[in-house]
Amino acid sequence: MRDVPFNLSFSDFSEFDDVTDYTARRTLAGEDITVDRIKEKVGYEKNNLQVLTRGENAAKSNQFRATIARMRKMRKHRAK
Repeated sequence: MRDVPFNLSFSDFSEFDDVTDYTARRTLAGEDITVDRIKEKVGYEKNNLQVLTRGENAAKSNQFRATIARMRKMRKHRAK
């Protein structure tokens, strides 16, 4: 289990839903969407949420992993 902070009240989510129409899009329209954190290091909180498709979310995750791998490679290269 990931240890991601969750500081979102029902009122906060309701406001997010009003702006993004997340619930209606997901349930009525059947869109394959997720609630995503804009800044990965920040938890689920009011100003750190966005709606992404599952594909967009996977691409974001893959890009993040690739960046971490490049940084580790650079560190190893510098250590030599």
